[in-house]
Amino acid sequence: MLRTFDFVFRGAVLLGVLTLLLSNFRQIRRNRIENENRETIKYYRTSFQWLSIYASYFTSILTGLAIFRIGSLLKILSNGEIQFGIFNIVLLQNEEVLNIQSAIIFIGVVGSILYIFFSIVMNISYLKLGKNFSINIDIKEGNKLVKNDIYGIIRHPIYLSEIILPLAASFALQSWTLLLWGLLVVLPIYIIRAKKEDELLQHYYGDDFTEYKLRVGGFFPYFKK
Repeated sequence: MLRTFDFVFRGAVLLGVLTLLLSNFRQIRRNRIENENRETIKYYRTSFQWLSIYASYFTSILTGLAIFRIGSLLKILSNGEIQFGIFNIVLLQNEEVLNIQSAIIFIGVVGSILYIFFSIVMNISYLKLGKNFSINIDIKEGNKLVKNDIYGIIRHPIYLSEIILPLAASFALQSWTLLLWGLLVVLPIYIIRAKKEDELLQHYYGDDFTEYKLRVGGFFPYFKK
């Protein structure tokens, strides 16, 4: 049963990857190119401009490897037995893995659902930004503060998705490399990037952004009493 679910989980993550790559790709790319051709009014000079971009690329590489069980705890041997291990270090033998397979499957289901959900969230977030979408922390001529739709729920849905996706993939694919990468690298990078972006938006939009920030949470919605 675990082998079957492992195949399903890898398929779910692959579906999420295809959602990110293919769904509305042309429109998102067109919006980005148009934004790049606009005059830059404000630009935040920080290493997090490029760090987050390369972190996202490396997340994609690790996810692709994990789909083929590279960097995964789960090892299915040629004789059909299952092991949990890191490199050549065996942590759990076949019987021990089967004893906890229900927990492994539950974690995998949660990870798969989260991966597909946040792939869709990221795609929608790019589209809702429209021609305001930029890979940099900057303000371009003609930009407006986007405060509606998904941006009326949280201010940084793209950054939240960037954080959740490697963690969700690590649960679905039992990948220790993605888990460590997500917690130790991606999480702090995007938290700091969000803070830098908020500072730029505060400086440029002033009271309009202050009101927006008080009303809408950065990574989690504000629940009104």
